[in-house]
Amino acid sequence: MRKHISCVLGALMMAGTLMAQVEPNAGNWGNWVISSGSTFRLPAPPDSEITATELGWVKDCISQRDQALASIHYWDAGSPGYRWMQLAQQSVVNAGLPTPLQTRALALVAAAISDAMVAAWDSKYTYNRAHPSELDPAVAPVVAMPKNPSYPSEHAAAAGAAAAVLEYLFPDQTTKLAAMAEEAAASRVIAGVAFPSDVFGGLDLGQNVGWAVIAFAQSDGSGQPFTGSYPPAPGVWSSNTPVAPLAGSWKPWVLTSAQVFRPGRPPLFGSDQANQQYAAVMNLNRNNAINHLAWFWQPGFFQPWLQQVDLEVFQNHLDSNPPRAASAAIMSALFPDDAQLFTSMAGDAGTSTFDAGIHTQLDGSDGLKLGTQVAQKVAARASADGAN
Repeated sequence: MRKHISCVLGALMMAGTLMAQVEPNAGNWGNWVISSGSTFRLPAPPDSEITATELGWVKDCISQRDQALASIHYWDAGSPGYRWMQLAQQSVVNAGLPTPLQTRALALVAAAISDAMVAAWDSKYTYNRAHPSELDPAVAPVVAMPKNPSYPSEHAAAAGAAAAVLEYLFPDQTTKLAAMAEEAAASRVIAGVAFPSDVFGGLDLGQNVGWAVIAFAQSDGSGQPFTGSYPPAPGVWSSNTPVAPLAGSWKPWVLTSAQVFRPGRPPLFGSDQANQQYAAVMNLNRNNAINHLAWFWQPGFFQPWLQQVDLEVFQNHLDSNPPRAASAAIMSALFPDDAQLFTSMAGDAGTSTFDAGIHTQLDGSDGLKLGTQVAQKVAARASADGAN
């Protein structure tokens, strides 16, 4: 009997392998922090005898899943990292982090999820494990069947990686985040699309990736204490409580240093050029459109961009392609059909601080130029990761 089960499961696993072809080479893509997708390759999944036992557990979970449907659909709403990036956004805003620390936190979480997807795909296509319903038609998934091997669960990998980094960033939320990671992972078993060992392996793999990202974060220079001062002086910015004044010395993700694209000096205070810049701010004729633009990009300037990323991911059906959805960072490069929209958004975002009376037009234009130069470097780095 045991031999018969082994033969049947083996044949069905091969059938599952033939059907599962979402980014089969993604495990070889480049990463942001870990050295390669195989760095945390998992051991082989359980043998056919244990798999048969796990199949029974999946059926037991399914028989009791009515009370878990809300959780299942919540975590299945988008790509594996979708809910975690939402949580990261909410967390940085709720914590009132300064702008450089907000973007640092979001970058760390996104990098962890991206690397976790590459690492998960390395293990997935190394072992090519079939999903529960591919082994037993009696298992009825309540969500769309992933078109990739079952082991490890990509949702569990994203949960393990994101929760680890968020616990590092917000240690007071550790208990809550750990519970959320377990819920996200368990939802895939109850949904009928993963074995228990798929989610346990995914959580372990994701957590290892998360710890690697935390090690990177601990060496980026962001913890360096500030001992300087910015005393008042004519035409010079000053503050007794400067916000993240050393952020320009932090370790960049792509640039060799933060000074690579430093703009030239602004006009000399008191000069005609400087006075014209200030006069344009003071003489701005406000209307409803200008005020709306100013408020739209405040206070979480990054939120409209991440919302647009989510929209592009959904519209291009990348939510069912986790490796690419995790890498959706430079939108014009990834979604060239909407490049004009992104350029327009960038212009509005840059102008919004002038409209709000915070910056001059020169501040905005030079900021856009600097951002474009950085984006080109990041896009070049991303285009060389093997995904294309």
